[in-house]
Amino acid sequence: QQSSDSSEMAKVHEECKSRFAELEKELCDFSAAWYALEQRLGEAEERLLQSRLVSWRKWFGLEDTDLESFTLGGLRWTAQHRVHQLIVHPLVERMGSRVGFSQVPEEDQDTAHEVTHRSSNHVFDLLIDYWEARVKTSFDEAQKEDDKLMKKVRKTEKDERAAGVVALGMGDTKKVAALKRQRPALWERVQKVLERFAPAVKQLTAFAVEELTEGPLGRMVGAVPGVVCRAICDWYFQKCLVDFDQLD
Repeated sequence: QQSSDSSEMAKVHEECKSRFAELEKELCDFSAAWYALEQRLGEAEERLLQSRLVSWRKWFGLEDTDLESFTLGGLRWTAQHRVHQLIVHPLVERMGSRVGFSQVPEEDQDTAHEVTHRSSNHVFDLLIDYWEARVKTSFDEAQKEDDKLMKKVRKTEKDERAAGVVALGMGDTKKVAALKRQRPALWERVQKVLERFAPAVKQLTAFAVEELTEGPLGRMVGAVPGVVCRAICDWYFQKCLVDFDQLD
């Protein structure tokens, strides 16, 4: 019986480790997929600007400073902002509805904080914040305490063998068994945060398969030229209106 209990206690630890590693990989995979999306949208914008540069210089009187202006209201800022507004933002909104992880749980209300801006995807940023602050922190703390406990178990076993204390059958001595029974409690919080977080990550992965694979990506990248052309036209005519108002 003691051997069976010990095996179950070890199983809790291994299940937490396995689930943690699985979720971490899925988050890394999504991060790479989102970065690839941002890169491809940026490259599509850059290709368009270079291919139309001669014409736009003639039509709009573009200068080198305009092409390098990423400041608020500048040409490049306007183009990127419009791409985000019309292509990226709707994607993020669909992701938020799919993942369903926009609310801070009640037990965390007192420690709620502003989401860390890591990317153009605030939903994913929220998930990473929770992962770092809750899941990873809980896991690291449990692993540290587990290492200390198992070190104590090994020392107790060694000391008992030296003293000639032997358990009946293949089980543990009472002292070792009592120590091992503390193990599941160390991983209880980790189990809870993993159970809460796992469904959101699974939905995240499903969303990536549906929205960030080659077919959908190609359609989003294909929409960039039209979006950027309209943005540059709007930027130019807005600039003209500002100049006109200054004349008044």
